[in-house]
Amino acid sequence: SRHESVHLGKGLAMSIGGLCYFSVAVQFLSYPAGSDWSLPGLVIIYTLLGISRATYEGTLRSVTADMYPDDGEGAFGNIILFGGSASTLGYVLSVTDVLRCEQVSRYCVEYSDGSVHNVLVMEVLVIVMSVLAIPSFWRAIWMFRSSQSVSEEGSDDEGSVQMSVATSPVV
Repeated sequence: SRHESVHLGKGLAMSIGGLCYFSVAVQFLSYPAGSDWSLPGLVIIYTLLGISRATYEGTLRSVTADMYPDDGEGAFGNIILFGGSASTLGYVLSVTDVLRCEQVSRYCVEYSDGSVHNVLVMEVLVIVMSVLAIPSFWRAIWMFRSSQSVSEEGSDDEGSVQMSVATSPVV
């Protein structure tokens, strides 16, 4: 059906976006200080970030519109809520003393303002979320297809839904 082909292609795109976020975090995990990065390494990071952002900004919204055609306001509101919550969490973690370190070490990196922050927590958060996002998205596609097949079973040739009314005996 039309929905299967659309969502399989978009599912692949979403999976690639999640893998790109994962790859960026792994690169930062491998080389946290950034001082030993080369120009090709930076090009790879920016390319992966571009692909992952494009996936989030475009494909995610397209899939949301497909999956919630009658409740777009609520669905897009959830995207804004979760995106804003993640941004707020990242901001709060980065400006408070929660991630501050006493001295520079492998994962305690000195920022341009002279403060020293533990970047390992952020890297692990990105890795965990990207690993969870990919199977979660495929599960959402499966649930959407299941609900579509149930609703198509109750339709006649003209696309209208057949309603069956159960009658109960009057006592």
